[in-house]
Amino acid sequence: MPCSPHMPCSPHMPCSPHMPCSPHMPCSPHTPCSPHMPAHAVLPAHARTRPMGSLLLLSAALLFLSCPCQFTWAGKEFALTFLQNYRPNYDTPSFQLRIIAVDTDTKVNVEVPSLKFREVRDIKVGKGVTIVLPSAVELSGTKKSSNTVRIEASAPVTVSSFNHKDYTTDSSVILPSTQWGSEYFIFTPPNAKYTEFAVTNGKEPNRVEISPIAPVKFQEVEYQTGSKIQIDLQPFESVQLQGEVDLSGTQITSTKPVAVFSGHTCISRFSRCNHLYEQLLPVSKWGAHYIVPPLSIQTQFDSVYIQASQSTRVTVQNDKGKNIFRMNKGDSKEITYKFPTTLAIEADHAIQVLLMFNGVFTSNHQMFDSFLINILPTNLFCSVYGLQGLNGFDNQALIVAKTNEMLDIKLDGKGPRNVQWKGVEGTDYSWAQISYNVTGDGSGPTVSSSGPSFGLYDIGFFEKDGYGSQGQCIKPGPLNGNGNVCLPSEACGCSHNGHVYRRGEIFYPKCVEKCTCGEKGEVSCQKAKCPSGETCTFVNGVKGCHPGAKCVASGDPHYTSFDGHKFEFQGIHVYVLTKVCDDVEDQLTPFTVRQGNGRFRNGNLAVTRSVGVAVYGFNIFIQQGSKKVIVNDTGFNLPLSLHDGRINVTQEGRNIIVATDFGLTVLYDTVFHVEVNVPSTYEGKMCGLCGNYNKNPKDEFKLPDGTQNDNADTFGEAWVVVVD
Repeated sequence: MPCSPHMPCSPHMPCSPHMPCSPHMPCSPHTPCSPHMPAHAVLPAHARTRPMGSLLLLSAALLFLSCPCQFTWAGKEFALTFLQNYRPNYDTPSFQLRIIAVDTDTKVNVEVPSLKFREVRDIKVGKGVTIVLPSAVELSGTKKSSNTVRIEASAPVTVSSFNHKDYTTDSSVILPSTQWGSEYFIFTPPNAKYTEFAVTNGKEPNRVEISPIAPVKFQEVEYQTGSKIQIDLQPFESVQLQGEVDLSGTQITSTKPVAVFSGHTCISRFSRCNHLYEQLLPVSKWGAHYIVPPLSIQTQFDSVYIQASQSTRVTVQNDKGKNIFRMNKGDSKEITYKFPTTLAIEADHAIQVLLMFNGVFTSNHQMFDSFLINILPTNLFCSVYGLQGLNGFDNQALIVAKTNEMLDIKLDGKGPRNVQWKGVEGTDYSWAQISYNVTGDGSGPTVSSSGPSFGLYDIGFFEKDGYGSQGQCIKPGPLNGNGNVCLPSEACGCSHNGHVYRRGEIFYPKCVEKCTCGEKGEVSCQKAKCPSGETCTFVNGVKGCHPGAKCVASGDPHYTSFDGHKFEFQGIHVYVLTKVCDDVEDQLTPFTVRQGNGRFRNGNLAVTRSVGVAVYGFNIFIQQGSKKVIVNDTGFNLPLSLHDGRINVTQEGRNIIVATDFGLTVLYDTVFHVEVNVPSTYEGKMCGLCGNYNKNPKDEFKLPDGTQNDNADTFGEAWVVVVD
């Protein structure tokens, strides 16, 4: 007899056929299970074994707008695997797929060749079928598996998966292979054992590299933090890795795109144990703007998790104000909140956001289990969603819409009744919660808007159960001023030097030309410099024009501050050229740039002899005339990458360039010329010979004690670096 995660079998408390246990009623000395009180009798049969047709995540998709430039859940080819749910031999498992034809009748083929399973079904447009899979598709332990489920359709379909055992259930919308990516960051619930994730490969042989953030097992061998796990996968092969701690922030990269699933075998926080998983979005599909509505049923708190793939400045606003913080590559941050608080999240680089309902015991002694939701960035909002609920559940939809468009939201073409919209603090968005009824197969209403796109999340609650997911998009929204994703085929934008630009967008590749993305996808360029208010710098390894400012020390030397003030200073010591000074909120990445000056030909003029950059704990020193750099007292040839790619040191001609992921660029021509470029986020936060960067060129001579001085020599010597 299988034991529950709350009371494993042991010599002191053996489980037996006469004492059946479950995740919701474990055996214990205080509450023994018995034939007269079987733990598994708590829920009605329909809640323990329900048809796949009633899953939330499935849409009765009646409409689908073909949009080749947009992110979509619909496709013709899918591949997936099923994570280990609780214990491998626990209960009689049920692994199912729900497949819906979106825009036309279709024929779909589902197969698992290694298990000699194949099923072919015809599906009418707007209808769905349920496919019951062999129980052997479930992954177990930490090994490779050829039991990958493959789906091919003659026309676009949507797919959801269902992983069920008694009292431990979850489901996920499945991405078509066209939306897979080659870089992911794992999320698993913190403070919990038995975390897990899986990688599923596509049609061709592939190599996957995993950089664990904590100890993790592969093929029963434990790999430590900082190691690199390289796994070669054959076509349609999957692999599962597991740990006993939080694995969030573990990076997965691959030669070719893959699918990644992540979660927990069975987790509890404020309720009992429940399997939890989601198919993750690749980094390329992350966004920068999110609205997270609350779950009104929660009496304690729920958790929103934010993940970054690079140095990122994140602002989280609620009714109490703003919380601004900086995240680095692989960081995960938990934000707790509860009804009626709503979160508005904005970042200067794309982030991943997930909501975990932590489960709850209500005041009337009801218990609802945890679930996990991928929160949609606002640029992935849609204009039509299909709702699918669960029979017997309290089915609800959370809707996020522009405040001036919220009255355009319709359920089956009619305005919803008794809806109370609430504004989201500091934004032009509002949110509402509505309840809806379902038909016998779980189908709910269609939610649509005649205006711009909106966000929708489907949730439902039943005693000792619960579900939640992003809504199933069946008609993507149009492109608008906020960058929503759907573009007509003639306006899919332009590709130039490996980057994609929208139609009409003006950009400055490598800072030496001005380019325009034309109406038909063509790119036209002409020689030009960066526009006013922008500077040529590296951001995320890409050279281009970005908002910011430039300081120059050149010649004998002549200085031009960030604010454009010009002056001369002939000091012959090491000086602070610029550094972060007034970051009282401690939200910026600190750095210091030093300039070493010496006499020119034994005369009265001074020139730059060296440049030093201190950032991320590295001291990078560049000597006049050298082709190498010294980092923390050790010499290195170029190019050089430091701190997981957050710092890159390169050479272009005689110029040596230090570039960081957050937009700082320092150029030294190894003769007399130095340039420092800083992003606009550092405005008003700088000091040193380059000035304070407050866009006022008349107050540049600010001394280290904060006072102003009018004499260039006094100002300069005040910033000398005292060497111990």
